[in-house]
This record gives sequence, structure tokens and C-alpha cells, in this order.
Amino acid sequence: MSNFFFGLHKWISSNIGKFSVLFILALVFLGFTAAQVHLSENIEDLIPKKKQNKELQEVLDQIHFTDQYVIKFELADSLTIDNLTSTAQNFLDSVSTFQAKYIDNIQGKVTDEEAESFLKLAYEFMPLYLKKEDYKKIDSWLNKDSILHITQRNYNNIISSTGLISKQIIPKDPLGLSLLGLQNIREHTVNNTFLIKNNFLVSPDERQLLLIITPNPNLNPKQLDYLSNAIIRISDNIQKASADIEILMYGGPLIAKGNADRIKRDVLSTVGIALILLVLLLILYYRKLIIPFLLLVPTLIGGLIGLSVLFLLKPQVSSISLGIGAILLGVTIDFSLHIATHLKKNPNVADLYQTTTAPILMSALTTSLAFFCLNLIDSPALNDLGLFASISVFSSACVSLIFIPLVYKPQLSPGEENHKVIAIEKIAAFNYHQNKPLIVSVVALLIISIVFYGKVGFNNDLSKLNYLEPRLEKAEKELDELTLAGSKSLYAVSYHNDFQEALRTNDALNRKLEKLKNENRLESFTSISPMLKSDSLQSVLNNTWRNFWTQSKIDSLQFFLNHSAAKVGFKQNTFQPFINRLKAMNSKVDFSDYNEIPSLALRNFITTSTELNTITSIIKVREDQINPTLNNFKDEPSLIIIDRQKLNENLLGHLKSEFNLLLLYCSVAIILLLLVFYRNIRLTLVTLLPILITWIITIGLMGLFKIEFNVFNIIISSFVFGLGVDYSIFITNGLMMKHKENPNEIITSKVGILLSVLTTITGVGVMVFAEHPALHSISMVSVIAIFTAVLVSFTLQPIAFKFLMKNTYGRN
Repeated sequence: MSNFFFGLHKWISSNIGKFSVLFILALVFLGFTAAQVHLSENIEDLIPKKKQNKELQEVLDQIHFTDQYVIKFELADSLTIDNLTSTAQNFLDSVSTFQAKYIDNIQGKVTDEEAESFLKLAYEFMPLYLKKEDYKKIDSWLNKDSILHITQRNYNNIISSTGLISKQIIPKDPLGLSLLGLQNIREHTVNNTFLIKNNFLVSPDERQLLLIITPNPNLNPKQLDYLSNAIIRISDNIQKASADIEILMYGGPLIAKGNADRIKRDVLSTVGIALILLVLLLILYYRKLIIPFLLLVPTLIGGLIGLSVLFLLKPQVSSISLGIGAILLGVTIDFSLHIATHLKKNPNVADLYQTTTAPILMSALTTSLAFFCLNLIDSPALNDLGLFASISVFSSACVSLIFIPLVYKPQLSPGEENHKVIAIEKIAAFNYHQNKPLIVSVVALLIISIVFYGKVGFNNDLSKLNYLEPRLEKAEKELDELTLAGSKSLYAVSYHNDFQEALRTNDALNRKLEKLKNENRLESFTSISPMLKSDSLQSVLNNTWRNFWTQSKIDSLQFFLNHSAAKVGFKQNTFQPFINRLKAMNSKVDFSDYNEIPSLALRNFITTSTELNTITSIIKVREDQINPTLNNFKDEPSLIIIDRQKLNENLLGHLKSEFNLLLLYCSVAIILLLLVFYRNIRLTLVTLLPILITWIITIGLMGLFKIEFNVFNIIISSFVFGLGVDYSIFITNGLMMKHKENPNEIITSKVGILLSVLTTITGVGVMVFAEHPALHSISMVSVIAIFTAVLVSFTLQPIAFKFLMKNTYGRN
């Protein structure tokens, strides 16, 4: 391959004009393509998807856990409920400018039209909203004295100043049967403890108001980001104008946005600091201002190629993959550094390609394979990272071999090199493998690491790896206090390819949840069953109604109503519509009947398709009620109870078991490649031994310092392999050259490695200061791995080389 790259170099050198045009066009194309990548800001992209059973996977694919925005308005003591509701209305007026396109529904305000539609439904379908115990209550009303009392109360309500709605309802429903039904519905809605004031849902003390915004489920990531920004902007503007009303926001989209923004800010700030330090470092070593920027070009192009390929292969990419940008900076710039270091010592391009092509391509291939093995782990985000990193690393290596010799042409006079020997070269020239205290220290570190190797934990709690902005954290705490503090949500999903069958399962679920609630075995639950039941249950409820309202009972009620009406002042036959309704009642309500009441948001709980229909109920439980609740519904047909946290923890736990497989895959891939390149088992062992020792020490130190593995820093397994392989390959090749025609090659290789350590530590080390837990975690493990890799390569690898290769290269 050295001849190929050298020939390519000569052709480009003689056609530099054409190459420059092609190079610029390629950069423009790659930049444009990379810019089209859509980023997924969902941290749950890290969660494995294929380890779930087929039934669970089908349900999870169908339902959507509604990622809503919860907006809380809270009054200061000096204001009234009117101030609270008018502020909320101002918020809704501002949101209305983009509501049609971006928002599916808004809960928290019940318009007069919706209230009227709901009352109409409650009246039209009275039998479907009543419980068995309601009939006992109704039966106790059907005597002369009770009817007279009810009629007198109705009359007082009508003649009062607030009797407008009563005038519409009472003649049609003097007993308030529809209101009984409404109360049953309200018991199991999300905001059942709230009151309605000025058409808004407010807390019982009338100091707090809630709005729940459900975004359009078809929004792409950019549109959802726009919606989040718009809601935040509107909230901030109203907050400034209404200082006595505090506005807090919470919700999945805001958490996702906060994570993505934090990652972007941390990456930009840390990579920015890293680049500045890196440029200063390289200027100091190469003594030219332009060199650091030229060395970064292959890294930039490699990254653009990686993003472009992702754009062509995937509709969107996890933003978590961007978090390793600083790490890749340290890996991919290695190739440029090695080439530039060799040119600095020997400007002969032919010698350069002869010396560096093989180790650079070996390093690139092994590192790329190590990263590519992440595609074998069942995690979309890690799959994205593996593909992006493997393509970027190998592309950067090839671009480095082509680009750096074209632009970096050091011209040194024979005596100039001597006075340019700086500290890094003196460090590289030191014989670490002959320093006994250092060797003993490394061996002792290895022994300690073996002891602590098995003590590394795995953190599968995704919430602890999430970043929560302070105001979101405050909102979460206050919303918990406002609703059910400390309660946890379980999701009960009834499913079937036939919608009526799914409803029947949901009916049975609702009955069982009612029983558990009455026995205090759960805190509360939210269900659509009081509003929408299966056809078969509706038929049963209609029969119950008809059986209750016998002709004699209707006649008796009619007589008492007419007698009471005349006595308190109603017109004759005022309640005849109600009597007629009792005789003719036969109800059947459908999903479509609720279309005019979007504030109920039934679509948040129901999904329908030709293949699968799902109906979701939310169960609120205490921590000690979780397992009993799960056991109560174990093995129920067409019903799945989902504990999202436990599900995620179980699925993330699979990453731990796949962790060892990842090591196996990486090891096999690297061993095979090294065997192909070296065609010598002993040279392969010399190169592999430092990688193995580096791995043991890194894991052992994590166990010693109680640093847990998690879904983020598991990435470092590939990184450690890739970096360790790079160092080992260059040391092996340097040692081989030392015993052949170039005894100084080992020092040049060490200089390149030390520069790599400095650049990588600069790139990843600054992420220790990142606020996002994921980036901070990655940085901590990376720093340990980098120092371990270089220490082992410089001390133990030359000893292994001397021992295993003594028959080939002698004892010196």
C-alpha cells in the first residue's frame, strides 16, 4: 500500500490545480450533506430494542408514552384567581399562532362549547356512565319527600344569578343523573382533584393552574425543537410581564431539549478549549502557525464523511453520538501527528510512506473495527456511534496519508535539528523499560487491578445519567407535590388487533383497578373506561338501566315530579322530556363521539391501526406497591403492565451482558487483522499484550475508585481498544525498525504517541468540566485509559518484544 499512496502523492503533486478544485468541491458536498443530518434528542435511543419479547415490542412500537408539556402557573398572595386565569389565557392566545400545526391538544381549559358537548354526551348516554352503586343512590331518591326536596333545590338554582346552565339541564335531567355520570368520569381522569374556575383547571386552593400540551405526534425533531423553543419564549415573556405569577414548565420534550442543549454547549465549550490548547501545543512543537490547522483537516474531513454516510443510511442520528467528538479528535489526529512527526525528522516523502503507511492503516483498521463492533450491541445510539466513529477514523487515516505530505514540507539544515530537541523528545528518548522502579510500579498496579477487576458496577438507571436543568428540577418537585408526591407511574396497556376486544380487556382491567383502589393497594389510576366501553359492556349497562326503570317506577317518578313541580312553582309538564327519555333510552357511544371535546385528550391513551389497537391506563403506586401490582396482572391475556424504569433498567442490563461479547468481538477482529498484517504470531502477541494489560488496569482502577460503567462510558471499551492498538502497533513497528535500518524510529514513534496522548487528553480531559453526566463519565474513564495505555506500551511492551522476538532480533 505504501507504493499506492506514494504514487498517488506524485500524481497529485503534478496535478495540484485539478486536485485543489476537486478537493474544494468535495468539501462543499460533504459539508452540505453532513448538515442535513437530523439529530434525535431522545436519551432513550441508548436503550436496547431487540431484547424485548415480540409481544412487548409490538405494543411498544404501537403506543407512544405522551411526551407532553406541563405548564404550571402559581399566584402570589396579593393576586386573585382572575389574574391567574387571565395570565393562562394570554399564554394560550400566544400559543394559538402555531397550535394548528404543532399541537395535538391542550388540557387544562374547558371551553363553553366543550362543556356543553360534554353535558350533552352525559345526558345522551346516561346509562353508560353510571355504576351499580349509583342505582342504589337513585332508588333512595324516588320517594315523595326526596323528589320534593330535589325539585325545590332545582327551582332555587334556576332562579339564582348563576342559573343559566341549570335552566338548560334541569328540565331534561331533574335528578342530576348525568352529573352522577360526570363525577364517575372525573374520578379517573388525570386532574381529578382540580376545580374548574373561569373555564380553567385550578387547584382546590385556587392558587395554581395547570395546562398540559400534547404535541402533534407527527412532528420531526426540528419541529419539536421549534415548539419547545416557542413555548419557552412565550413563557419567559409572560413571566416578565406578570412578575407576581410564577410559571414553571416540565415534560419529556423539555428534558430532551435540555439534554441536547447541554451536550451541545458542553461539546462546543470543551472542544473549543481543547482546540485552543491543541493549537498552542502543536505550534510550540512544530514552530509554525499553520501546521496545527493543517493537521486538523483530516479529522474534519473524516467527521464530515462519517456524518454524510449516516445521513445516507439513517433518517436521524442520536445526538449522544456528538458527545464523543472530542474523543475522536484525539484518535483521528493521531494519524496526522505520526506523519508530521516523521516528516519533521526526515522530510523524504518516499521514506515516509515506506515507514508509516502500514502502521497507520493497521491502526486505522483495528480502531475502526473496534468502534464498528458497537453495531453488534443492541442500542440505536451506540450503533450510530459505532458507524460514525469507524467511518471517521478510517477516512481520517486515508486523508492524512494523502493530505499531510502535500502541505507539510519541513526544510531542515543539517545542524538545525539538534537545537530543536525539546522536552517531549527527551521524554520519548527515555528507556522506560529499563527503569526497575517504574516496572515494579506497573506490575504492582496490574496486581491491584486484578484484585479489583470484578468490583466494577454497572449503572442502568438512565435517570441518573440524564441532565435536568435547575428550573426543570424545581418544576418536577413542585408538580409532584401538587399531584401525588413520590408516586410512580405504571402503564397498563390493553391490546388486540380488534378494537372491541382491546376495549373488553380494558373494561376488565378497570374493574380490577377499581377493586385494588378500594382496598388501598394502589394510589390512583387514570383510565378511559368510564368514558369509552366495549359494545358488549355498553349492552349490559343499557340492560341494567332498562331493568331498573320499570314502568311502575317511571310512572311513580312522573307523578311525584309533577306534584312537586306544581308545588314549588314549575310549569306543568316541565319534566316531561326527562320522563320520555327514561322510556326511550338505548345508548351506544363511539370513540368518534368525543371528537368535539379535545380537552379530554382520549387520543393520548388510544392508538388504532389495522394490525394492532392499544388502550393505555396509568396506575399511580407507591414504591412498595409496584411488585404486588405487577404480580396482580401477571399473565393476563392481551394486557401488559409496563414499568418504564424497570423495563429500561432490564434492557440496559443487557448491555452489561453484551459487554463481554463486545470485548470478544473486538479481540477476535483485532487478532485477525494483526495476524494478516504481521503474519507472525509472536509479533501479534507483542502487540496484543499491552492492550490486554491496559484493559485490566483500566477496569481495575475503575473498581478501586468506585467508578461505575454505564451506557455512556461503555463506549470507552472500544476507545480503549482503539487507542491501545494504535500505541501498540507504533511501538511494535518502532522496535522492529530499531533492529533494522532505522534505530531512531522507536523514538520518533514515541514522540508521535506522546503528542497523541497530549492531544487526546486535551480533547477528552477538558470534558471533566462538562455538566452533562454522560460527558463527564466518558472523560473520567478516558483519562484513566489513555495514561494506562501509554504507560504499559512504553514499559512492558519493549520487554515483551525482547523476550518473544529474541531469536529474530537478538537480545539488544
